[in-house]
Amino acid sequence: MPAGNTCASLLKAAERCDSWPYPSSDVASQTDEQQLLLKTTLELRLEDGVTKVGLIVKEVAKLLEEYNSLKESKKETPVFIFSEKYVKFHSELNSEEKRTLAVREMVDYWREKDCLECLRGWRNETYPVYYTNRVFNDSLAFTLERAASWAFGVATFGVHVNGYTHDSQTGELKLWVARRSPTKATWPNYLDNTCAGGISHGDGVFETVVKECHEEGNIPKELVSKARSAGAVTYTSYTSLGVSPETQYVYDLELPASFVPAPNDGEVGAFYLMGVDEAISKLKEGEFKPNCGMGKYASVHADI
Repeated sequence: MPAGNTCASLLKAAERCDSWPYPSSDVASQTDEQQLLLKTTLELRLEDGVTKVGLIVKEVAKLLEEYNSLKESKKETPVFIFSEKYVKFHSELNSEEKRTLAVREMVDYWREKDCLECLRGWRNETYPVYYTNRVFNDSLAFTLERAASWAFGVATFGVHVNGYTHDSQTGELKLWVARRSPTKATWPNYLDNTCAGGISHGDGVFETVVKECHEEGNIPKELVSKARSAGAVTYTSYTSLGVSPETQYVYDLELPASFVPAPNDGEVGAFYLMGVDEAISKLKEGEFKPNCGMGKYASVHADI
């Protein structure tokens, strides 16, 4: 069973997920490590040198420079141009198609050379990268493999579905909690929301809700159609995988007391029915995948 650092409060549990050291005027509140991270991280911008689409930590910046050198040694156009505070796409990479192809070739090269931990969790799933944090198809900057999103610090989007029911005898509110498969590339064996997943390129928010509920919990569409929005949670995680600014659209789904979710695609190992207090306790104890714990916390405090 996974074990994390025990948190004294739900706020501390949230901070465990929202772990990026945001710039602050109160520098004294930041550790030396956080200050160094902020000073050495470069913004990823489009070829105009203005439009920000991601964050590049120094370890990845080094790989970008090495890849640029490789391209130049072959008399090919480098992918990026570096400046003091940012790295931007080369001026010739001035379309979504050109950027996507250039990034794909580079990421494939990194994967072959095993350059980055995040690429070991390869998903064969494409994520969109937008000009802004808004999900508009006309603002698509490029697409990339889901696992590589950590390397570029690009904004990603997903859905978290909290299935709940009421005990038929006592009326007590209970939550359906998933345990991730031990074979998952990331956070194996951790507790999770009932169903959850990233929004792939071309998919919509509720379309993803329906898909994930079917794939992970074998929940039929007629039940999923009753899911209601509980808002969204935004945060920026920083781990050994890289940087991940995320927005999770949270949904609450009341399920009949007689219905039991069942693993369907191998990504979930088991489902447990828990009381709210038990789920909060396990969240504080670090048994939940951090970002999914935030999604469950959001629903609990929305008085589902």
